[in-house]
Amino acid sequence: MSQTREKTRNDLADPARESLFDLPKDIIEYSIPLAANTQKDYGSIETTRVMATLSPSCQTIHTLFKLELAKRGAKQLLIDVLQGNEAAVLKTAKTNPSLFFIQATAQDYAMDLEGNCRTIKDWSPYQAMFGTGDKDMFLDNEDKPTEIKKCLDAYLDKTNGHAMAASQELEKFPNGFDYPPSTYDFDPIVAAITHDQQLIQTGKPSKDTLALLMEFRAAYKPGVVTVGHHFNMNDFIKANEVYETNWNPWNGKQLDFFDVYFIGCLDRLITAPYLQRACQGLQKPLTRSFEVKNYVTDKKIVVVPLDSDLSCRLGEGFVIDSYFGRRVGRGARARLHDCACARAFGKLCQANTTALSKLMRMHPKHEERPCVIA
Repeated sequence: MSQTREKTRNDLADPARESLFDLPKDIIEYSIPLAANTQKDYGSIETTRVMATLSPSCQTIHTLFKLELAKRGAKQLLIDVLQGNEAAVLKTAKTNPSLFFIQATAQDYAMDLEGNCRTIKDWSPYQAMFGTGDKDMFLDNEDKPTEIKKCLDAYLDKTNGHAMAASQELEKFPNGFDYPPSTYDFDPIVAAITHDQQLIQTGKPSKDTLALLMEFRAAYKPGVVTVGHHFNMNDFIKANEVYETNWNPWNGKQLDFFDVYFIGCLDRLITAPYLQRACQGLQKPLTRSFEVKNYVTDKKIVVVPLDSDLSCRLGEGFVIDSYFGRRVGRGARARLHDCACARAFGKLCQANTTALSKLMRMHPKHEERPCVIA
């Protein structure tokens, strides 16, 4: 091999020219990323392509880029999981299941009205499927293993990796898989909306009511998630319970205000599988679509990316009717059903939590600790 390599160097047009094999490792690692246009290419896709192209060229470069390419592949897979992109996740499960267990950092869909996004820090794609509560990645409508789960099980069987998978689950959910209770106090908001004569008569909140809305938004400002559920669905369910409890005392203007601006705010923050479920309604098999219909304007809206249509912003211009999967515009009566949204979403979360908890307990390490189901 050394003789062949030396002959190749001597055959160069300019024998004195430095070979790639002569360059220091830090120079190679530093110069390649500069090929990416970071302003144009999210996640340095061009850099990744350069590395992937060079990697098979020789063992030295393959060894040099192997770890970095795995990290980049894991990040892209993490994004696919966070976005509920089931087709892309399945493709990777079939071709490179090892990426599911490499930790990375990425942002999901969640974004408040001020543009703050949620960052999922140091999560493997496998851990993130639990963090988002995406039961449908693992089990189908009949609670049978999906192709994704079959691929991961086969990989873990082949590599004796079940203990490693269990350790990753325990790392992110050391206290069990239940959603924590909602601790937000809605009483001041309810009192303000109930007695706001300006809102009752005109549909426009008073200064004091608007201040409470700003406090609410600040309390749910997206941040960095390192452990536990990426969003507490009990907060979303509690907000819907508040709406349903006040269905009779409040008039249409009060209901619309709370629905669009408070529940709509939380619609922006729920994880991808629950947002997908809300967009299509809770009564159908899950599909991964974010295009919804506004039943006021009779036009279709692309919910994600959020604020793709600045004239109709989720949480400001419209809200998702999670029970029927209907959409409404500002000023329209928000809920046409019998106030069953909180109960329906509660049952869905209960079913998903139960199913995912059972999957976690299947690993030997998890048999050592109780798993309480809410």
